[in-house]
Amino acid sequence: MKRRFKRALSIIVALILALSLIACGSKSSDDDDDDEEVEEVDEDYEEAAEAVDETPFCVGYWKYDDYPIYLVIADDLQWVAYDDSGNASYRGNIEENRDGYLMYYEGESEPEEVGVTEDGKLIDQDGSTLSRMEKFDLNASMNDKLTEVAYFPGKFEAFSINYPSRLEAKPRTDLANTLMFSQRTVENGSPDYYSNILVTFQPLVDVDQYMGKGAALAQKCMGYLLNNAMNAFYGPYIKNIIGSDFQDMGSYYRITGYMWLDGSVYPDSGLDQVLGVVQMRYFGPTGYAMYGITIAPVDVVENYYGICLNMLDTCTYKTDWSTAPKVVPKQAGKNKGKTKQKKVTKKKVTGSDPGDYVDTFYWTDEDGDIWYWNGYENVFQSFGSDGYIDDDGEYYESNDAGWDTGDYEYQDDYDLFSDPGDNDIDEWSDPGDYSDAGDYDDYGGYDDFGDDDW
Repeated sequence: MKRRFKRALSIIVALILALSLIACGSKSSDDDDDDEEVEEVDEDYEEAAEAVDETPFCVGYWKYDDYPIYLVIADDLQWVAYDDSGNASYRGNIEENRDGYLMYYEGESEPEEVGVTEDGKLIDQDGSTLSRMEKFDLNASMNDKLTEVAYFPGKFEAFSINYPSRLEAKPRTDLANTLMFSQRTVENGSPDYYSNILVTFQPLVDVDQYMGKGAALAQKCMGYLLNNAMNAFYGPYIKNIIGSDFQDMGSYYRITGYMWLDGSVYPDSGLDQVLGVVQMRYFGPTGYAMYGITIAPVDVVENYYGICLNMLDTCTYKTDWSTAPKVVPKQAGKNKGKTKQKKVTKKKVTGSDPGDYVDTFYWTDEDGDIWYWNGYENVFQSFGSDGYIDDDGEYYESNDAGWDTGDYEYQDDYDLFSDPGDNDIDEWSDPGDYSDAGDYDDYGGYDDFGDDDW
């Protein structure tokens, strides 16, 4: 309708110009300047008319008003219809005619007629109308229901995970026990085009013995493992690791790390950098940990990280393991078995009356490992080979105490989804401070992870 209106207006303008020329009579030399002005007007009109004709009115994004079907009509007048999940249902081409458009379906010869209403909507031959959309957005949201189910490949094929219908799940052939999720329908070059979620189970080597000794030691151990994994997965692309947070979930531990990656992780994308969020979950001494990895431009990473968390919570991989440490002896000095004599001290209860104190002491469990009861909870102190409790109940570390997780920093108040310029991240360690991914061959297969498959 808009095109027809513009064409009619152009014809009227042309008629007025023609009548003006007739009324003026024959040309004379004095009218040369006027002729040049008319010629300029004619040239301007032709350029404007060509501009109007460059892009047909129907080109763009449309949605049926009465049901969730979306129509995308490209500049070359090829069209694709999508359902609400982003699945392409029909496609074809469209032609202009004097009454509107002829819409051809792929593989069919008879077209459907499509018109234009006075308020600028498309209307098909059944009377259903379509409204123009400024942006074609069928991207998954963290608020979407997780209606689809995918099963893991490899050793974890008995376990499944739920995901939103607007994402597509594919197994990774180059990384064992791994599923990758990306948008079904996405505009090439948009932030969502460069956004992915990956869920994988990867082996752990000689760490289970450290993970059943309470949250304090588990936090150090998982911080160590997380740093190794991030560097093994993305070492060449890491620009900065910006902290992590650890949580004891009762039936599993989880730790989440955040890192800025160079945009070249997506070849030929032109992106300067993207944000990566890696969450590791430990479900007990199974020999494996689950990783949920979100990689996306900063504008959309919070949405995809939210989707990833929702998905991880639906995974059927569960155990009856508990993060709770061994039970503290009921009374100091009466622990059965191998427990040595303990020194009992009094510790004031914070915020309590001046006379309120609790017992604190070191104690040894049936495995010979040493714990400290601080009046509220047990805190793992050391393996029996790394320390001892003397006759006075004091704890001492052995000279040959072994395993060390190394230092690891935690940040609680970092705005994780802001631009890097909004935060002082220079205080965080440069990736060069960590060992190369090649030092962690025990994790296996990470060298194949990355660029060409994104």
